[in-house]
Formats: sequence, structure tokens, C-alpha cells
Amino acid sequence: MTTNTQTISTETILRLVADPRRRTILRQLRENDSVIAVEDLTGVATERGAQSTPRAETDPPAPRTDEQRVTRAELHHTHLPQLADAGVIEYDSRTGTVRYRSHDRVEALLGFVSSRLES
Repeated sequence: MTTNTQTISTETILRLVADPRRRTILRQLRENDSVIAVEDLTGVATERGAQSTPRAETDPPAPRTDEQRVTRAELHHTHLPQLADAGVIEYDSRTGTVRYRSHDRVEALLGFVSSRLES
């Protein structure tokens, strides 16, 4: 996992963690200490945090539902660019891959929301 030393404003961190879909994305990326495909994030984000195992590269992709298509578009056009602009992820839209860049303040707020507000 790449540690991010970039300074992120409190307002930006609050905005990033405020959205349930972005929290789900951040949690999934945190659990997978490597590059993850946007398709895998789409499945997880569609389920809104339900446990999901990324598919093996040899597995055929599952057919997309309308909800998955909408979720993928939201990830591509909204959530992933916002996280990338803040320096929390590296997003390569050409290859459809995402890498998490750990940030102490984001981790702290995400942990607080998870343990205190969502339990």
C-alpha cells in the first residue's frame, strides 16, 4: 500500500468519507493491498459494502445489470475522479484499475464513521 504524504484539507476528507459509496470503495481498496479493477469495485459498490471476492482473471465477467451499469458510470465519472483528485487513489481510466494511497487522516475518519456511526 502506498502511503500518501500529501496534505488534504479537513473539508475534503469529510466530503470524501461522507458518501456511502465512496466509503465502500475506500474499505474495499484498504482490504486489497494491490491494484484492483474498476469492474470488481463496481460489484462491491453495487452491493454497498457486502462482502465480495474479486473475480479471478480467468473467470468470465458476470453479465451486468442496469444497476451495475449506473454504478460503474458513477464510479468512472464521479467517485474515482474525486478520490484521485484528493490524492487518495491512483486511478487509471485507460486500464480500468485503481490503487489505494493510504492517508492517516482519511483512515482515522473512515475508522470513526465505521465504528461509531455505522454500527
